[in-house]
Amino acid sequence: MEKTPACQGQNKTPSLSAAIRAFNHYMVDTLDQVRPVAGRTVLDLGASPYGFALERALELGVSEYVGVSLDAPEHLPVSNCTGPSGRLLRMDATRLDFPDDRFDLALSMAAFEHFLDGRRVLAEMHRVLKPGGSALVTFDRIWTSARGHHLHHIEPVAELIPPWAYLLLSEGSMRGLLTPRGSGELPMSVDEVLHWIYHSGEINRVDIREFREMFASLSLRPSGWCRLRRKPLEQPVNWQSMLHCTCRTRQKIF
Repeated sequence: MEKTPACQGQNKTPSLSAAIRAFNHYMVDTLDQVRPVAGRTVLDLGASPYGFALERALELGVSEYVGVSLDAPEHLPVSNCTGPSGRLLRMDATRLDFPDDRFDLALSMAAFEHFLDGRRVLAEMHRVLKPGGSALVTFDRIWTSARGHHLHHIEPVAELIPPWAYLLLSEGSMRGLLTPRGSGELPMSVDEVLHWIYHSGEINRVDIREFREMFASLSLRPSGWCRLRRKPLEQPVNWQSMLHCTCRTRQKIF
């Protein structure tokens, strides 16, 4: 397969593409501030299939970048315009096809609220990190946040749902709430909204307590939880939680 330049433009809505690219670049920069990436091997779990994190990682001089996602083009080698290359792989993060102690650094951006088996993903991340390696994990809105339904990207729909209402109301009650409100033209039908909130496999409905227990259950010791503000973009941005983990010993305790 011919290599595809990561520096070429993507066929996406310009404003959305720019926002996604800026976020990916910011998170790679954040990882670089925590642990310099130059000369390191980097694994990105839940990677952008458009190569946005990849292009920034190459600019910062990684020795190798591997992005894993079920949305990625199958085994696509990517290069920047002037330097080293990386890979985007279509791969299940719960079954990584890499040997133990393979990567210096790992990154996961706003993906753990979507992984259906986060514990297994963490175990795999832990397995493929070298002793002394580090991982940076960030979360977008988790299930128990005010808009954990993840419809905030579709603002006309999100505005119809009161904060935390989906945690308090049954599907039938939510239908009764949305039907009169959603009588105008919306990008989603009420049935589609209800399916997304209560049945979609795109969100895992895991709360913050379970996430903390998830890390603790594998004897992973986070360096710290903190609040991370995205860089100012043209569109509204939101708070995230960030967890930085460092493998300090041969036992790879995070």
